Amino acid sequence: MSSEELIRESRRHPKIDDRGMMDVPFLVLVLLLVAIGLLMMFSASYAGAFVSEIFGEEADELRKRGGDKASRSGSKLYQVNIGGTCKVIRQCLEHHIGKMIYVSSVHAIPEKPKNCVITEDCEFSPGLVDGDYAKSKAAATEMVFSAARQGLSVNIVFPSGIIGPGDMLGGSFTSMAKSFLTGKLPFAVRGGYDFVDVRDVAKGILACAENGESGKGYILSGHYITIRRMLQIVGKAAKLIYRPICLPLKLARLAAPYCERRCLKEKKPLFFTPYSISVLGSNGRFTHDAATERFAYRPRPIEETLRDMTAWLVSQKAKAGSAL
Repeated sequence: MSSEELIRESRRHPKIDDRGMMDVPFLVLVLLLVAIGLLMMFSASYAGAFVSEIFGEEADELRKRGGDKASRSGSKLYQVNIGGTCKVIRQCLEHHIGKMIYVSSVHAIPEKPKNCVITEDCEFSPGLVDGDYAKSKAAATEMVFSAARQGLSVNIVFPSGIIGPGDMLGGSFTSMAKSFLTGKLPFAVRGGYDFVDVRDVAKGILACAENGESGKGYILSGHYITIRRMLQIVGKAAKLIYRPICLPLKLARLAAPYCERRCLKEKKPLFFTPYSISVLGSNGRFTHDAATERFAYRPRPIEETLRDMTAWLVSQKAKAGSAL
């Protein structure tokens, strides 16, 4: 459904009045967000499980195929990120929900030159970003802002690269860290990005639900760090001497398509893809000043996140070993 079609659809439903009156009390929605936030504190993967409950086979299929980690995720990616978002918007309009929080991504924000800091103040359009994942999130973000202009009380948050302890399904960096800790990561990649602790994102979502200005978007970023430095911190926390070779980005770009095809064929975790290499070579300088000013968002040091993540991964490995 296009933005124009969404607008026409929204006009069929009564809008929330200026006082924010609604059939469903705001407290109920806040409690729901608290529950989701607690799940996210344990694992970014649980957010995927929550999506599966809503969208069923589409989300499950997306995960099986590598989701946003694969460069060619196909129509399922759009069905979940755009079609799923459209369903939620319609339900909020139909049931007069007091406030909706949409979790977008910094990938939906058009990239600026490397010497510029990226903010939320921009135009959102699939044509302004690269990659299926970014395009799908940009399109969904555009739809949400269109709904906001039609009277839906909504905030959008833009997390950067989410990492942290409790990632049971294994995100990109979690998979890389697991391979590193078991000595199965022969090489890594130069470059870096902005990474944020999943626990800080969960707290940021709840703070935004309570204090975010309606119709506004907020970046929930963490800290810029290179992959080399991240692995150094993980290695030190695990008392490892092993250090992988870090490939230059140009060489990594040549190898990435082969690695992606092989991982998809062998059903191995995807963390070395053309899209991920492109991200690591892009401008990863984001500011969360707007969120800090509005609802006191302050991400913890990245070193703390990586140490906690390493401790969790080591404990998981120990549990798996004792179960054998």
